[in-house]
Amino acid sequence: MMDDTKSKSSPICIEVKAQYKRSELGRKLERVQKAQAELEAALEDLKMPFEYADVKVDII
Repeated sequence: MMDDTKSKSSPICIEVKAQYKRSELGRKLERVQKAQAELEAALEDLKMPFEYADVKVDII
């Protein structure tokens, strides 16, 4: 005869799931921090003075 009651997760199973989620969040955080560093570097590049060339623009 099969037991039709819902099985509860063991504390060990819950901890393993929590550790997995923390490690996933850690990897996502690392990717976000890397992207942020790249954006900050790009912004610093934009702040550098540009060499201006003689450009003629006709406004229509």
